[in-house]
Amino acid sequence: MKKILDNKLLNTIISGIEGIICFFLFCLVVITIFQRVNGSFFGYRIYTVASASMIPNYDVGDVLLVSKVKLKDIKIGDAVTYLGEAPSVKDRVITHRVEKIDIEKDGKYYFHTKGIANNIEDPIVDGKQIIGKVTYKFFLLSFIGGITTNAYKIFFFVTVPIAILIAIEIIKTVRDKDEEETVASE
Repeated sequence: MKKILDNKLLNTIISGIEGIICFFLFCLVVITIFQRVNGSFFGYRIYTVASASMIPNYDVGDVLLVSKVKLKDIKIGDAVTYLGEAPSVKDRVITHRVEKIDIEKDGKYYFHTKGIANNIEDPIVDGKQIIGKVTYKFFLLSFIGGITTNAYKIFFFVTVPIAILIAIEIIKTVRDKDEEETVASE
């Protein structure tokens, strides 16, 4: 057993696994905090897709970067994120595709939006409801963020790595204790 615990290659592999697990768990915590705080950082916000309305472009759990843009820069086909005001979507943050844009004579913008997978159009979105335009889908963060949408994924990708970290620490403690006993008996 002592030979196995003293193997430098094995110790390097274990340290690498520890680093990867810690980085992964750190990313999961950062994503969760960013989404809960929901603050703007230099005009950018991060949102997680909560419904299947934008499949195939965005799946449930995908993490999107939304940037604040001028209303005139939004085009038909863009995915925009807005705060719902109509009774059916009151106070919900929604990301849907722009189907049509109406510009009034006084310069007010109104957007007709719809989820790609939805059959019906959303209530008309006033320009003041627009939070921003989707500029990027984080693939790695989407994978990590998607973990929180399923109990089995949480178990496999959170509980199991934590258990592995605990097992590694127990092994290191046993090894250190054996080394201390060996030094003390000499």
